[in-house]
Amino acid sequence: MFGRRTVGLIQPQPKTYNSSIISKNMKDETDIFKNVLENVISDFQKNPFNYTKEEPVIDEIYYEFRQRLDDTHNNVEFKTGYGNKDKWTVLEATERVKKEKEGKSIGKVCRVRREIKFVKEDEARDGTFDLALFRNNSELIMHSKRDGPGDYWDTENDLSVLCEVKHSRNMGSRFYSDSSVDDIVGLSKNPAEIDERIFLFFDWWPYNKNKNKQYDERRKKLENKLRDKKDKFQKNVEVIYVPRFGDRKTTNYPSDL
Repeated sequence: MFGRRTVGLIQPQPKTYNSSIISKNMKDETDIFKNVLENVISDFQKNPFNYTKEEPVIDEIYYEFRQRLDDTHNNVEFKTGYGNKDKWTVLEATERVKKEKEGKSIGKVCRVRREIKFVKEDEARDGTFDLALFRNNSELIMHSKRDGPGDYWDTENDLSVLCEVKHSRNMGSRFYSDSSVDDIVGLSKNPAEIDERIFLFFDWWPYNKNKNKQYDERRKKLENKLRDKKDKFQKNVEVIYVPRFGDRKTTNYPSDL
């Protein structure tokens, strides 16, 4: 069994994961990510009260994914073009770190990131993304926020995975909500080179009060909204619907519209 880290509201508990299906020697990191998803989805359906909102889901994917990867850290270049030129916390950040480290390096960053934003040509892109894995092939380019260092990354960085996670909570969030549509379109429009663009929706309430399954109706509503924005799509996004019980559903947009 895997040991669970204690993060936020997550408390240590026995794992039900099958570690044999995941190997650190797997060449394709997107395959590693997909296998981690298999485990987290299985755990969500076995232990649903551990996942009553998206934060524990994101925590679990993040930590399990990091544990499976080799070479998790890359060198980083810190750019200040997007930052406020009048702020010393922007202009002096790199030199201060180098001086404190008594060398030329500013250190490394983990390739697996949470809650990141993107900058292209010194202009911020819309959207914050829940999970990202940058490819392990080059120095990463990081940008200053307006007032200093933050999780802002250049679209010139190549990624293996960019992922958004949504959860129904107590039916306050819907599979077809405007925020789901915006997230799917945002994943599609991101100009970075990305191997897998994935939108995950974990539904704690896949059946209504009368015990009628709601997926088909909700998917149609989602697709109607996506059709209205079809001209904004640039790349395909894999959409994975995960019910608390029952079979998951996978669609790809815009190709399935």
